[in-house]
Amino acid sequence: MIRQLSIGALAAACLAAPALSQGSPYPRAGFRANLSTIAHDVDGFVTILDQDTLLVENFDYDGGGISVYFYLGAQNNSNAFANGLQIGPQLLGTVFDDETLTLDLPPGATLDGYNAICVWCVAAGVSFGQGAFFAQPPQTYCTAKVNSEGCTPQILFSGSPSASSAAPFTIGATQVINQKSGVLLYALAADNLPFQGGVLCVGAPRRRTPLQLSGGNSGATDCSGAYSFDFRARIQSGVDSELVAGAEVFAQYWQRDPLAAFGVGLTAAVAFHIAP
Repeated sequence: MIRQLSIGALAAACLAAPALSQGSPYPRAGFRANLSTIAHDVDGFVTILDQDTLLVENFDYDGGGISVYFYLGAQNNSNAFANGLQIGPQLLGTVFDDETLTLDLPPGATLDGYNAICVWCVAAGVSFGQGAFFAQPPQTYCTAKVNSEGCTPQILFSGSPSASSAAPFTIGATQVINQKSGVLLYALAADNLPFQGGVLCVGAPRRRTPLQLSGGNSGATDCSGAYSFDFRARIQSGVDSELVAGAEVFAQYWQRDPLAAFGVGLTAAVAFHIAP
């Protein structure tokens, strides 16, 4: 079982992990629009799941108006919505209070070319609430393992993950044991698995980036170590064919900590979608 693997064995297992077979995700999967409140108490947010599916969450609407539907538009303005695409059921007459809905586009239609969504009153030609789709920033999640020096390792990030941008997207860790080796584990799924005295936050199959040395003070053991890895370079290197626009990635640092339980240190994790 994975709980019993040594550092070397875990590294080997990560390297040997098979590629996922779920196909290329939609490049804008994970993009989100926050619905502004214009009329009839409309509120909530809408997330792109794939090329023809949207997830509406925390949706509020008082049920009023005349002939009301979700509409997609090329831009976030009334003219674009008036000439846009009607999706989902008639909303008029139904009160929504913090509801979750799944919207499927009509057969043959895709989200290509549509950059905004609104709750549209067809008869009056007005929006009750609208928003543009944007890539969401990375977010941290899960729980770090307190290390043998009593420090809680911190996972950090800087920049935006992209399949085309030349700007770095750096994932780092601080408050880790100095002068010790570590790796950044990542996967296309999250987990919350008790592991070697901490929590393994990334799912299977797991990959790893090259081994790093934490640096920091030489001599006495302390928490002055740190790691840094440009994940944008990993995305664009082609070394992992699953790292494409639209993929959701989960990453966590794993460190050698000889005085800790199981000899292992773990940060929390970061989740992010790769933008085009």
